[in-house]
Amino acid sequence: MSTDTLEVERILQQEATQLARQREVERVLAQSLLDPFAILQVPRTCTPSDIKAAYRNKSRLIHPDKTAHEHARDAFERLKKAESELMDDEKRKSILTMINEARRELTAEWQAEVVSGKRGEGDARMEGDAFELAVLEKYKKIMVEIEWRRRQKLKQEMAAEGAATKKEEERAEERRRKRDAEKAWEDSRDDRVSSWRSFQTGSGVSKKGKKKDPVGKKAKLAMAAAAAKTAAMRSSPIKRTGNQTRFVPRDASESAASDLELESSHMASDEDEANASDQSDNADNTEADSNNDSNGEEEDEDGEDGEDEEDDIDEEPALRYKRLGGNIHTLFAKDSASTLIASDKFLVLGTHWGNVVIIDFEGNEIKKWRAHSTTVNSVSVDLDNEYVASAGDDGRVVVRGLYNNDLTIVDYSRPVKAVALDPMYSRKASRRFVSGGTSGQLV
Repeated sequence: MSTDTLEVERILQQEATQLARQREVERVLAQSLLDPFAILQVPRTCTPSDIKAAYRNKSRLIHPDKTAHEHARDAFERLKKAESELMDDEKRKSILTMINEARRELTAEWQAEVVSGKRGEGDARMEGDAFELAVLEKYKKIMVEIEWRRRQKLKQEMAAEGAATKKEEERAEERRRKRDAEKAWEDSRDDRVSSWRSFQTGSGVSKKGKKKDPVGKKAKLAMAAAAAKTAAMRSSPIKRTGNQTRFVPRDASESAASDLELESSHMASDEDEANASDQSDNADNTEADSNNDSNGEEEDEDGEDGEDEEDDIDEEPALRYKRLGGNIHTLFAKDSASTLIASDKFLVLGTHWGNVVIIDFEGNEIKKWRAHSTTVNSVSVDLDNEYVASAGDDGRVVVRGLYNNDLTIVDYSRPVKAVALDPMYSRKASRRFVSGGTSGQLV
């Protein structure tokens, strides 16, 4: 053989080898990742030595350093993954189990189609390449369904974890807001207490330093006159004249009304004299101030009138008002509150449907139970905030422990309008309470 002939054969052999490498790369890429047996082209009964030999031979063909194919690296990665799965005994057994399961399901489906006439007996042979390809397709469907279920489960777990995290963050934020609100409430306690005491004792002071009557003399006189007229009208006989009905005052009623009106007129005249005296004193003081003022400025009459009107209004105590939030609207969407009591830890409400509801100061439900069949008239809490008592129109008094299973029910068979627990109810064995109802007895 000549040198040229040898060179030509060598070139042809190299081209054939490159062509084989490219075809092998394309074959590996065309196989499913779910079937490592097909990627390595080994039977399902192969041994570990067969797997190693097949991997060594094919890696020589499709290694990225030995072929110029643009997807050689992807094919080589698939080959390595297939060899790793088949060399793992557990994974290989799992794959074979799923393939056998696919074979059983496919066999059952084909037999059912033969019985129903959808498939001929000749097309239902459970052997041959066509059947093996069908088994492989069935196996792929099963694996895809398993993977989809796994991802859905993972997605649900992640969503649940996210929801739990969000809920915990909301709880932490709610606790923080409660702490801030309680701190602000405690910081303003002294101001509220002093303001409320001043309001209760009637020691409210106006802008000019004069103490004011919270109700006012004129209002008292008007209320007294109205009450006298009402009493006189109720005690008067009725006289009918045609289609008209009128009240005829009795002598005693007329005398009482006239005496009251006379007394009211004297009180009004005394008030007018007192106001005139105050105005005279104010005028003298104003004149003295104007004489002593070096600049000679005069006070504005309109400003004085405005101040006099403002003096008649008491200053309202600096209390803190806040609407309850939380789920208070949900609690009373179909029910309504009939009574309320506040402890230093929570609020206790009774409803017209016989429920007892415990809420925090933000309006969030803490506990709820059905204590009565009708309206709850009164609720009470002991000093330790461990027991709650309720009284209702059904004639029962119910005492329930908040942190234990203690439950006391007393039926008086008559509507009970009020109940009060012993402040030391939780500390004493006697467990006493006081209640009163329509029977007129204090029990």
